[in-house]
Amino acid sequence: MTIWPVLRVRALQADSTVTLHLTIDPCDTNGINENGMANLTLYPNPTTGMVNVQFTMNNVQSGAGEIQMLDVYGRLLQTVETCHGASLQTTQIDLSHYATGIYFVRMVNGGKVMAVRKVVKE
Repeated sequence: MTIWPVLRVRALQADSTVTLHLTIDPCDTNGINENGMANLTLYPNPTTGMVNVQFTMNNVQSGAGEIQMLDVYGRLLQTVETCHGASLQTTQIDLSHYATGIYFVRMVNGGKVMAVRKVVKE
């Protein structure tokens, strides 16, 4: 899903109007990518326990990145340190001790969110 926010603010005396335009690709319902800088795939999805996180980071800053797992409220539940590079890498996250529901896996490098994917825990 690609999101392109456009914010228009118009002041009318004491009131203001905010319009947010979103473009959503209906063919990609798994998450967002920022500028094609990262590829992130989760499998199996849905899962009952372990989820494989397969990723490639392109054009990233030097240093280690992070794979973060968040709940639907945006609370950080788990962080896994990663090495950067263009090569395909895979790590695992154990969801077995979390409740059934929807979670998000976020790839971060240099303080910038590179990609976000949702994962369903059954």
